[in-house]
Amino acid sequence: MTMPSPLPQQALREFDRRLAIIHHTYPAWSVRRRPNNTWIAVRAAELTPAQIEAGAQHFIVRRSLDELVEAMGDELIRAA
Repeated sequence: MTMPSPLPQQALREFDRRLAIIHHTYPAWSVRRRPNNTWIAVRAAELTPAQIEAGAQHFIVRRSLDELVEAMGDELIRAA
């Protein structure tokens, strides 16, 4: 007997599509869901002194993917 998927296949495909869009939009970040169901984004490269001075973060942790994407957008502006 196999266990049913926790999400219907359509929802899984939509989620995978959304995650692929996030990876494409923010290539400088590695995005993962943690075991405690929070989301983390870690920059692939070290921050420059100017980015640190501007208050940019090396990693971001949020409760939801939507909150994480919003924070990554803020970081994109801050790191420019």
